[in-house]
Amino acid sequence: MIKRDIFSEAEKFDERFFLYVEDVDLSWRLRLLGYQIGFAPEAKVAHYVSGSAGSKSVDAQKLYYCHRNLLRAILKNCGSSLGWAVRNCLLFSFIITVGFSVFEPRKAVAIMRAILWNLANFRNSYAWRVRIQTSRARSDADILTR
Repeated sequence: MIKRDIFSEAEKFDERFFLYVEDVDLSWRLRLLGYQIGFAPEAKVAHYVSGSAGSKSVDAQKLYYCHRNLLRAILKNCGSSLGWAVRNCLLFSFIITVGFSVFEPRKAVAIMRAILWNLANFRNSYAWRVRIQTSRARSDADILTR
């Protein structure tokens, strides 16, 4: 649950995300603005794995959206750790792409498409980044320690 004015202050959900990581991106931005994210450990929620995607397996489409959106969230939200985070994200993507290219080439193509999508949409991600970084109230270190 989130108050409408706080949701608007955080610029709502990023409409370029279709599936996956949109909640992480919003939570990250809220933390950067100085808000705390709470949870109720006693709450019980039924979550049907990949109910939106219609499949429990990790297929090429799921890999595409997960990698695409994770990289976009990193580009938008990381502060001083941006270089480290992008480098490690791309290294991880490269390593699994090499493995998939041998055994499941469609998945390798999906990951490469995700990286290319971020290159094609870099201006938009950078515009978000400028707004997010100029309005942040917390450092990366402060967020990571919580």
